[in-house]
Amino acid sequence: MARRTLAEHRTGRPGSDQSVQIALLGPLVITRDGQSIEVTGPKRRALLTFLALHLDSPVGRDEIIEAIWPKRQTGREESTLRVHVSHLRDELESDRADEPKILLTQGQAYLLSGHTVGLDTRNFDDLTREARSHLESDPDVALELLDEALALWRGRPLQDVEYEEFSQESIRSLEQAPG
Repeated sequence: MARRTLAEHRTGRPGSDQSVQIALLGPLVITRDGQSIEVTGPKRRALLTFLALHLDSPVGRDEIIEAIWPKRQTGREESTLRVHVSHLRDELESDRADEPKILLTQGQAYLLSGHTVGLDTRNFDDLTREARSHLESDPDVALELLDEALALWRGRPLQDVEYEEFSQESIRSLEQAPG
């Protein structure tokens, strides 16, 4: 099996079109084609993080509303959600001329596309899995891969949303991740 390069880990799986990178292993960092994207507002950042945690899975509007606004049900959450999604699309795909390719609508659900979005958490998992496969046959390669995986950590996981209820299980899982 040919070893993927560090660049492939940073930009996603070979052959994919992952122009957007989302880093969750520390403060939320979003880049598109290497340029930093500023996602403004704590609820919009929470929404993007929540969708990133469900990468490639459609998440119903009701589930999103419950996660992002668990105690403040005013009756305007659905319209507020639509506004946040619209702004996120503008921030993630500023040059979009037609249908969105990053943040999709599927019926009554939203989906963050893993074809166009890469996550540092997935890269970490890939690197540690690959390192384990080289432990006995090539420990130097395993060490190099583990160094690359550890370099992805820039602080506490999901740091920007660490007090949100929806993030607690993911934080525990990430903190217990083998490495």
